[in-house]
Amino acid sequence: MAEFQAKLDTRWLSKIADFIEENAKSMGCNEPQTLFDLKLAVDEASTNIMRYGKNGQNTFTIRIEKQGPKTIQIEIIDHGKPYDFDHVTLPAPHLSIDEKLKHGFGIGLIKAVTENASYTAYPDKNILAFTKTLTKSEGTASLGGNSNGNPRKKDK
Repeated sequence: MAEFQAKLDTRWLSKIADFIEENAKSMGCNEPQTLFDLKLAVDEASTNIMRYGKNGQNTFTIRIEKQGPKTIQIEIIDHGKPYDFDHVTLPAPHLSIDEKLKHGFGIGLIKAVTENASYTAYPDKNILAFTKTLTKSEGTASLGGNSNGNPRKKDK
C-alpha cells in the first residue's frame, strides 16, 4: 500500500495525479484508459474535498493498494463535512457543463469510471473508496507501491 498526504490546495492536483500514476503502474496498471479513469476519479474527489471539505483541516489522505492480481483499490480520507454520496442526482440535461459540474456530476462520474464506489462518514473522518479492475493484459506487477508518501521527483 502507498499513502500520500495532500494539501487542500488545487495546486496539489498534479502531484496527486503523479502519485496515482506512479503507484498504479508499479501495481501492474499499464492500460492508458485504466490509468485515466483512476486519475480522473481521484482528481474529481480531491477537487471536491479541496472546495467543500476543509472543516478546519488542511490535508487529506490518499491510499492506493493492489488487492489480488487484477484489482486496485483507492481510499480517500478527509475530515470535512459529510455528504450523501448515495442520493446524489444527476443535474438536469439543459444546464451548461459549468452548471452541471456545480451540482454533483462529479460523484456520478466517479461511480461511472470505477467499481464498488462507497462512501462512509465516521464522526472523525470520511472515507471514499473504490476499485478498478485491471484488463487481462495488466496486473502482473508486484503488490507493492511507493510507500514513502511522496510522488517520485522527475529529473529536470
